[in-house]
Amino acid sequence: MPRRPKLVSQYLERIHRDAFAEHPEIIREIVRGRNGIYALYDGDELYYVGLAKDLRWRLKHHLKDRHQNSWDRFSVYITIGDQHLRELESLAIRITLAAGNKQKGRFAGADNLERTLERILKAKHKRERDTLFGRPINEEAKDDSPKQRTRSIRGRYNGKIVRARWQRDGTVRYKGKIYSSLSAAASKATGSSTNGRWFWRVERSPGDWVRVKKA
Repeated sequence: MPRRPKLVSQYLERIHRDAFAEHPEIIREIVRGRNGIYALYDGDELYYVGLAKDLRWRLKHHLKDRHQNSWDRFSVYITIGDQHLRELESLAIRITLAAGNKQKGRFAGADNLERTLERILKAKHKRERDTLFGRPINEEAKDDSPKQRTRSIRGRYNGKIVRARWQRDGTVRYKGKIYSSLSAAASKATGSSTNGRWFWRVERSPGDWVRVKKA
């Protein structure tokens, strides 16, 4: 069974900066040319988080740049490849709010759920007010969670991806026709009786496709 790729392959934590002067050959062997995320500390306090495609070079640079007098220890988290380095850096910066980081990290292509939360709360409060004052409740707005919106879905059959559209009323549009349920559309796509909530996947967030039963 193939091994699952690791996000962090190796790490070294809370090493004193004097290691660059006292043990340069060891630091060179461990982190030269390696990419990953690093953290700078001032005593026990996190001061700065960054990314680098050459960790040794970047850390040596911080020994003489504007950060030179602000840290005395460092940690490195080595990754395999640099595909997600920028997002990892942004995640670390936004969580830690380290004093030395002037810019807030960004997540390219990611959805900010704040507006979704506001919309759901607004709909919930409206239903509560309508119930309190005996007003008629709009059944279509009874569940205003994200999974109730019309959404793209996809499944895999015979090595190929098939796509459909999951409608607000629970029906599914597949190849220009409307099917009464997820299972009806899945059965059409596979040519045999198929559990639609298992067959179809929905994009829970950009790039994160999960089975409908988990959404």
